[in-house]
Amino acid sequence: MLDDNSILLKTPPDALIEQYLGTSAFCLPQHSYRNSVLEEFLEVEALGYDDQARLFEQLNHYALEFPDMLEERPFWTGVLFRDHRNPKVRRMLDIWLAHVQRYSRRDQLSINLAFRLAGLKPEVLRIDNYESWFHCWPERANSRRVEFNRLSSPFLSNPFARAKELATNLERMERALANERWALANERLKREAILSSTSWRMTAPLRRLVDSIRSFGLSRTKKRD
Repeated sequence: MLDDNSILLKTPPDALIEQYLGTSAFCLPQHSYRNSVLEEFLEVEALGYDDQARLFEQLNHYALEFPDMLEERPFWTGVLFRDHRNPKVRRMLDIWLAHVQRYSRRDQLSINLAFRLAGLKPEVLRIDNYESWFHCWPERANSRRVEFNRLSSPFLSNPFARAKELATNLERMERALANERWALANERLKREAILSSTSWRMTAPLRRLVDSIRSFGLSRTKKRD
């Protein structure tokens, strides 16, 4: 039920489960201070919560395959009500785990897509993530400080411009990798051309003789030592 051990419940969990799993197999809160999944990506990157290259790769994948999902309001995964007996819930959790293992460990980046791919529509709680009638989040002071830093960040004042910058950096990295692969393939072709040439085959006995002489000289030197 709780995905964050710093969250405190004000109400017994049995009553909450009975109330929120009555009509839906999965119930969780929306994020109360992020407007889009894209904004969540930019926040994770700006605060250095995960490896930048991994975040670029995940964002690029989602931008190409599911661009409209990036505009959805993200979910807050601190509190989750779920019925594991439901096959769609189990499928959703398997997809979610696969994306967390493949990409960023920040699970709020991939949960929207996991719901979509599993064909599961959750019941949405519209509560303040810091505090509601049934919970409180003790790290509130620290969270407010992080939120102030987010709002004062010049990069996050225009998230789509920041996303464009991230995409440009990723494209630059992919182009550099492609150039390195081309250079390596070119060197392999040159090597294969040399090895298959007539002169290389004809001089093979001479090279073996030179290698033998070199090996003989090294062995005699070792014996003298």
